[in-house]
Amino acid sequence: MYESTNVSELAQSFHYSPITMSRVVDELVGLKLVEEERHGRQRRISFPLQGLELWSAAVMHMTSPVLKRVSALFENEYNQYILPLCGETALSSFTHLADSAYESIAVTKEEWERVVKDGHCTIPKIKEDATAFVEIWKYQPIEVVPGHVDPLSLILSVTPTRDERLLEAIDIIMRNMQW
Repeated sequence: MYESTNVSELAQSFHYSPITMSRVVDELVGLKLVEEERHGRQRRISFPLQGLELWSAAVMHMTSPVLKRVSALFENEYNQYILPLCGETALSSFTHLADSAYESIAVTKEEWERVVKDGHCTIPKIKEDATAFVEIWKYQPIEVVPGHVDPLSLILSVTPTRDERLLEAIDIIMRNMQW
């Protein structure tokens, strides 16, 4: 078991309200992914599992971060490359998977609405006219590797899949992960 963390500090770090973080902790305790200690009003948690063991225990309770996938046509002046890569595009940059014909990028619902409202992007009538695929995510993608969504969220976003190419790419990412 590793060092314990104060739940209030955790709420601040993740920009959650203390009550929301408390609910999250209750769920994690119920799933036996964290252990809880109470010292008066202070609540601390620690993770009995670490790294791959923690991921393996937690992943069955997780869902894809992707709300929706859309084909997009970006205007020439708009730099879509400021948005993090996801999907097969990100998988291809972490592995030997061949890149798809269209770049896949991740945005939050709010970012997507802003890009469309500002006229930087439209949804083409014909999918083949797209310049990119956009994945609208439930949360702000974290860029552990600059310009890419984090590897674990990437894995969640492409699973479940029966595509052997993607399964092989996922396996490579998991083997190369620095737990």
